[in-house]
Amino acid sequence: MVYRYYIDPDVNTVFFHHYGIFEHEESFTALKAVIGDPNHKPGMNIFRDTTQTELPAEHSYQWFKANAIKHSKPIGVKLGYCKFAWVAGSAKDYATAHRWAISSRLQARVERAAFRHVDKARAWIGLPDDYNITFPEEVTIGDE
Repeated sequence: MVYRYYIDPDVNTVFFHHYGIFEHEESFTALKAVIGDPNHKPGMNIFRDTTQTELPAEHSYQWFKANAIKHSKPIGVKLGYCKFAWVAGSAKDYATAHRWAISSRLQARVERAAFRHVDKARAWIGLPDDYNITFPEEVTIGDE
């Protein structure tokens, strides 16, 4: 699992950048790391960028729906009420991210949406037009 994240309280957002091989449980592992970070506060928006990786074929609608109970509910409580944008790099991965967004749409705490373009995700989250997403190297998790 290889991803980086940083928390920017000035824009009330946690930014994830996934690259390399995206492991099956990585999406949940990454969220667990963030909610354990002392800089995270409930209600911060989430911006997940998977444009430089390929999502696992196992991520079907049924897989997301089953794992929503196992992982998402406990994590969602700690995330608080927020928006969660997932940017995918291909049409296939967009379909996967969209399955994720609709599989747990009845969980009202976290409003989820899938995107193919970073600029649309940025606007939906409410980031300022001049905001630069920059990942510090020291927050890299995992090995390439």
